[in-house]
Amino acid sequence: MINLNRSAWPIRLVRWGSLISLLAVIGQTILAVGQIECSLSSGEACSNQTLVTLNQIKGQPLLFNNLEQKINQLEFTHPVQAQVVSKRLPQTLTLKLTQEPGLYQVNQSDYLITQSGFVFQSSTQMAVPVDLPQTIFDQRILDMSVHQSLVKLINSLDRHQIQPEAIGWQSSEEIILKLTNGLEAIVNSDGVETSGEKLDLILNSEVLDNLNFNQTQLDLRFKLPVLRKTS
Repeated sequence: MINLNRSAWPIRLVRWGSLISLLAVIGQTILAVGQIECSLSSGEACSNQTLVTLNQIKGQPLLFNNLEQKINQLEFTHPVQAQVVSKRLPQTLTLKLTQEPGLYQVNQSDYLITQSGFVFQSSTQMAVPVDLPQTIFDQRILDMSVHQSLVKLINSLDRHQIQPEAIGWQSSEEIILKLTNGLEAIVNSDGVETSGEKLDLILNSEVLDNLNFNQTQLDLRFKLPVLRKTS
């Protein structure tokens, strides 16, 4: 005959609950991020500054934890997207970071702007040179309406494989594109999305075949393009 001592059940349940809680705490402490291995999608190792930022997730549970989301919420000097490559018990996290490239470079400085509007400094990256008045870009502060127009313009040109040597923003009504062979084009902010298509048609037509591009300007702000000499 089995003697069931019902009065002992609550005590046993409390003990088992305490043991499980203790094991969970120990598990979270042991199976926590302690070592981070990091590389960029380009194959380069992450910079020391990036590793310092990543150190903020050390101590986070390695398992059952959305580490990618937590990493993407950190403030890096350059916008990144994190991908967890592997988790090696007990404490090693391997990451791959994809950096958002600079879309254009401001005023011949080492300031670059990404498509999302993030401003960062780089002495090695190359991007489309853009001249902006100080009222639009000053001390890392960027006029976002101008930025959106530049994004549309550069993307429109890129779709038609047109690489400007430089872009000069005079105003929303006068954006000057310096193209190859001394040719310039003028657009306004209302026409940036179609500028690539218009330029592609003109550059591949017979109109410019026998024309000396030097000091020649294409004004695309009107219904029909206007061709003029600048001097």
